[in-house]
Amino acid sequence: METSKAHAFERRYDRIDELNKASFYMNDAFRPFDVMMSVHSAGRPREKIDKDGMSSEEVERLNSKNKAARFILGGNMSTVVLPDGKVPYGPTDMDDEGRLADARANMNRYFESIGVDPAQARVLNPERDYSTPLTVVNADEDHGEYNGMQPVRLEKSGDFVYTFNPEIVLAVRPADCPIAVFTSETPDGRIYGMIHFAWRGPASGQFEDMARAFSQLGVDTDSLNVYVTPGGHAEDYQFARYVPDGKNNPKPVEGALFTNVRTNDDGSYAFGIDTPYAVYKAFLDLGLKPERLFLDTSDTNSLESGYGSHSRAMRQGEDNVRDLVTVQLHS
Repeated sequence: METSKAHAFERRYDRIDELNKASFYMNDAFRPFDVMMSVHSAGRPREKIDKDGMSSEEVERLNSKNKAARFILGGNMSTVVLPDGKVPYGPTDMDDEGRLADARANMNRYFESIGVDPAQARVLNPERDYSTPLTVVNADEDHGEYNGMQPVRLEKSGDFVYTFNPEIVLAVRPADCPIAVFTSETPDGRIYGMIHFAWRGPASGQFEDMARAFSQLGVDTDSLNVYVTPGGHAEDYQFARYVPDGKNNPKPVEGALFTNVRTNDDGSYAFGIDTPYAVYKAFLDLGLKPERLFLDTSDTNSLESGYGSHSRAMRQGEDNVRDLVTVQLHS
């Protein structure tokens, strides 16, 4: 990347912070929704761990030091249970039953703190196959069942969920994946929705799929307002060796999503990933004016971040957890 281009890229979030000041979310006293996101922990910044360059004893020592430097706020919010009964997210010093109970308690405490009845929440179940077109979920038809222990997880998997009912509280559990919250007028009334952007989605045509879904739902771009939650920035979200296979792993192309793309000696690729910036730019390309767009520019995977981060958990060897994003709608 040329020096001038690199400098401009490094300042991309400074520019967005300035644009945010004039956005609907910061200035509209009657904004159409409120977005809230849990924070996993707080404390001193973590020390960087190099698992390839450190002994196992040193890695373990730094892991313990990093954990001691943090204190839990919201905690892990994922209640996902795999078909074999394993609970993949949460504190590693707990067993599966303990992780599930901890996550349920965390989620219920979170909903109580924001004054929301969990029975009204609809939690999106993200889709993992990005070789297929974007799946759209209608929360008004896919209700699921409230079991009294945790909010309703929608039965249909997808990365785009919408409702026309402002009484519903939409929710999703990300870790480095930005969520676009939107509302707009349509021929059927005001629509509210959330779109989950794991980086493989935009790399596989998800922005184009989103535009088609908006068109099919009758979304009016002139009345569209969008809030984008934080995600992982390219400075820390790095791939050292990546092999495209044409399915869920497309070839990286230099641009808003992939930065500093290099080819390794073995033919694999190295690059940085910047999904929040790519999402922000995609909405501008859709014709959205900056004042109708807000992006939380926090970097979820930085060593200072209090958010859960899949990328940081993998490179630092820490607990793999999920946060909770909720959207309270206003009619």
